Amino acid sequence: MKVTITITTTDEQFGWETSEHDVSGYLLESGGLEEIAGILSKVKILENTANKDLNYIFVNNNSGSEKLNLNDILYIMANGDYVQIRTSRKKVVVHSSLKRMQKKLPATTFLKVHRSYIVNINKIVHVKTDSIQIAEDIIPIGRTHKEIVRNKLNRR
Repeated sequence: MKVTITITTTDEQFGWETSEHDVSGYLLESGGLEEIAGILSKVKILENTANKDLNYIFVNNNSGSEKLNLNDILYIMANGDYVQIRTSRKKVVVHSSLKRMQKKLPATTFLKVHRSYIVNINKIVHVKTDSIQIAEDIIPIGRTHKEIVRNKLNRR
């Protein structure tokens, strides 16, 4: 796990060192909200880039932490306070929100198609106007997601 460091200082002379020491940025104590927003957006980009390089995620279930290969995940379905991760071999139930799971996954491979579903684009077998088939399962496409789904799939 890569740690992101931001330096807060009253002395501008330390700013040049951020590039030499893999520091995300430095913030003068007199800095305003604009400076803070800039650093936070840089941190978010670094965090997303780091997550996309991985080909697996760890999820917490009843038996502890389980490593899941991203290529094995077919889709993820929200179910109350839990999500069900459907892989090519099994179903894994995790106490998490769909939104939290979506943040762990690379947007290049996973797409939210409904308020309750995220799918692995590489596992789509067939697409209709209002549904997607993955393996033997039919996943609904939400009304508000149709255009996003169409645009994303047409770009591939």
